[in-house]
Amino acid sequence: MRQTGMAMMGSAQHAGEDRAVKVDLLLRLEQEMRIVYLDSYVHADCNYVMNDNRQSMAILTRYLLGRGHRPAYLGAPPVAHPPPEERLAGYLETTAEAGMAPHLVPAST
Repeated sequence: MRQTGMAMMGSAQHAGEDRAVKVDLLLRLEQEMRIVYLDSYVHADCNYVMNDNRQSMAILTRYLLGRGHRPAYLGAPPVAHPPPEERLAGYLETTAEAGMAPHLVPAST
């Protein structure tokens, strides 16, 4: 049976020479079959399906605040596309709406 397409989690997110090799391979695969990337994108013209990181973090933060918790944001290194700034924005907006100072835990690199 011939493979005609695939859904793939992004696998070429890191910078550097290794990323360039992976992107080249994925571009060649895209010439052979349809690829849809899940929750990340490899290049600007690829097909991808993602969640709304800002909205997801806002919903999670509201949920925790509504139950009396003081949620903290654990930073993440910028290894994905899109980078973690979207999730941070959702957290910061929601804590500001609640009149609460954000609690940020920096990512270790």
